[in-house]
Amino acid sequence: MKKSRLGLLQTHILDILTQDELEKFEFKELPKTSTIYTEDIEIIILKSGSAKLSFFEDGEEFILYHLEKNNIAI
Repeated sequence: MKKSRLGLLQTHILDILTQDELEKFEFKELPKTSTIYTEDIEIIILKSGSAKLSFFEDGEEFILYHLEKNNIAI
């Protein structure tokens, strides 16, 4: 399994979950350059495109890694 530059596994979610399991997730179509802010745990599965996964602390941004399509982040 391919790893990101920080050694985090890049999971191909379509190889793990069945179509029935995928359908249990809420689907949102987000326009390019969208930002998701949350205080809670979120599960995000990218069906296409890519996303930057980062967090903010004390006014600084920490970029963990870039996710590609068919990947999952919690």
